[in-house]
Amino acid sequence: MVQGLPGEFEDYLYRVIASLYRYAERLVVVDYPSSPTRRSIDLIVSLPGSRVVLIKAIYDASLISKKEVEELSAVANSLGVSAVIIAERMGREDLLTGVVYDRYGVNMVNLETFENFVSGREEVYVTRYKDIYTVSISSEKLREKRLEKGLSLGHLAYMLKTSRKSIYEYERGVMSPSVEKAEKLVDILGEEILEPIDILTSPRKPVSKRDFDKPEEALVGEKLLELGFKVSHAKRTVVDLVAGRSREEGVGSRIMIVVKRSREGRERMMSRIMKGVKMGSILSSSLYAVVNREEKSLMKDIDYAKAIVKDVREFINDVSRGRVEENEE
Repeated sequence: MVQGLPGEFEDYLYRVIASLYRYAERLVVVDYPSSPTRRSIDLIVSLPGSRVVLIKAIYDASLISKKEVEELSAVANSLGVSAVIIAERMGREDLLTGVVYDRYGVNMVNLETFENFVSGREEVYVTRYKDIYTVSISSEKLREKRLEKGLSLGHLAYMLKTSRKSIYEYERGVMSPSVEKAEKLVDILGEEILEPIDILTSPRKPVSKRDFDKPEEALVGEKLLELGFKVSHAKRTVVDLVAGRSREEGVGSRIMIVVKRSREGRERMMSRIMKGVKMGSILSSSLYAVVNREEKSLMKDIDYAKAIVKDVREFINDVSRGRVEENEE
């Protein structure tokens, strides 16, 4: 299933896969490119509640580049799904169970934390950003409980040995208390003010830049952007472009596109198409192979794979008319 990976990467990825099989309704291993340090997505899983998650699994998260994580985030953003990094270490430091880390804007947890969250065994409240640990609290509950106790902003600030402004920012939801301050708040106002963290929230960073490699990608990508799709260039996975918009905005809510790469043989492209179809089966995404007219005539035999072969102009015309076909899975 996964070939040519260094031992540590392979062992850890299989540990994550074994764990996910207990909780996932469906799972696809993305083994392209073959090097785990050159791809942005390792797994796509469908969890109970119709939650689809893109996962990057790596033992030492310090080996993930910023570009990989940004692409993971951008692809998830474009497709309207979640993204998470599962790792055990960051350099020499073990990731703590029950803590959500920020890695270039994507949530990162260790495998035990992920298992606890997905199984519902244990909720997560603590976040670490850089070297700062904070606790997630409900701003509404905080204000409600403070007023119930008859405490002013100033009085509560005095009890916490912090500023009135800090309490005000907690209640606005723009700042979270440190672990120490949160413990004091719980002592004073009760555990009801705590708010569990959803580690599978969709990344909210902007999608990637329009860094298309080939004229065909640029033609397709710019047209999709013009039509209101969120578009990401997926350099580090099976497909080349992903695009999405809400169903309320029209058909073709999720699209993945494979564009023939320079010096790429037909067999290699076919392999990417087949793998893309597997990804699309979980993502409920249409998979297009956008090729030139000559290549299209040579690729009629992939119809059974549920990939849709179009030449560039055909695809642009179809998507302009709202005729993008939906995946039937």
